[in-house]
Amino acid sequence: MNLTLAEKDIYEQFEPRKDSLYFKVGMRGLVSFHSSIYHLKMRMSDEQRSRLMTDDTFVQIAEDCYVNLTKITSIENDCLRFGDTPDSLSRVPVSKRKQQELRELLFDRRLKH
Repeated sequence: MNLTLAEKDIYEQFEPRKDSLYFKVGMRGLVSFHSSIYHLKMRMSDEQRSRLMTDDTFVQIAEDCYVNLTKITSIENDCLRFGDTPDSLSRVPVSKRKQQELRELLFDRRLKH
């Protein structure tokens, strides 16, 4: 019973901009959100997905993958790192071309803040 309530709370209180490191868009409206401690799969309307995919907090790094710019701590060894932990949950592979684009975006973002 408590597990069901806890799961319900996670889904109800989940805020993609604040809680996710990255997300992947799947078929039939399914979006998979990844954080350092959990993964959530949610069905979203076309409008919700579109809003999420055009949110300036997220940048597309692959056809189906968007990363949260505010959560990237480093770019190294062809991977984006989120946080200081060495586990694979906090890393996402990224192409050399996207690495340069992300470095520029991160630099511009730091200048604004």
